[in-house]
Amino acid sequence: MRLLEIASAEIGTKEIPGAEHNARILQYAQEAGFDWVNSDETPWCSIFLNWAVQKAGLQASKDARAQSWMEVGEAIAQPELGDIVLFGSSSNSIYHVGIFMGYSKECHFVFTLGGNQGDQVDISKFAASQVQGFRRLIDDPSKIFEVEMNPPSVPQPTPSPETNPEETFPETPEEKEFHQPALETKILVIPTLKLKFGDKGVAVEDLQYSLNIAGFDCGKPDGIFGPGTARAIRDLQLQGKINPNGTYNKKTRKFLEHLLSK
Repeated sequence: MRLLEIASAEIGTKEIPGAEHNARILQYAQEAGFDWVNSDETPWCSIFLNWAVQKAGLQASKDARAQSWMEVGEAIAQPELGDIVLFGSSSNSIYHVGIFMGYSKECHFVFTLGGNQGDQVDISKFAASQVQGFRRLIDDPSKIFEVEMNPPSVPQPTPSPETNPEETFPETPEEKEFHQPALETKILVIPTLKLKFGDKGVAVEDLQYSLNIAGFDCGKPDGIFGPGTARAIRDLQLQGKINPNGTYNKKTRKFLEHLLSK
């Protein structure tokens, strides 16, 4: 899913304390149409989401307030990976918005990919009791309008759909529902194998995803146990009062399971 690819590539982008500002965060604002933003201390969860969905060609709220997403897309009861989730004390008091990534084991928490989460782009968990709604976005109609109203300057022959496999046409919501298989919610898998620096594979990627959700940033999961993963493991071990050797072992796994089961 393009939205997830775009947003997850920004994991680790952080605010800069003090008078300096992260140019990347200001770029989100400028490219999303919020020219007035000149500080990375401006609440930017909605700004980041506007930037990401516009890059993905989806509907945007075009408003810096998290509340604005209550009117975007379609309200849904059963979210799928990549839908929009809104948190607040009530439906009229939304304080955060992000991309739904899944539930915790007991469904007490919702894992969310978003901006301005601990002053950065990351995957964080929020209390499920604070969820005020889920929204499903559709393609931005203005993107279709731009294509129709801006043909190439040099006239081109128009082949039939049968002879041009690359030509695509906007689908109706009904067609999308029929043709597009439902996206499965990401299932959190905590590896049982012992893992160390230099290891590679699916188990390492699962470990990286679990570490990010638990709040130990190791960057975008890539299946390679490198310096970032080792650093996150050591931070986890220090918090759990475990020997900080940077190796994922049984004691480390049990503490990680404890954190993610809350």
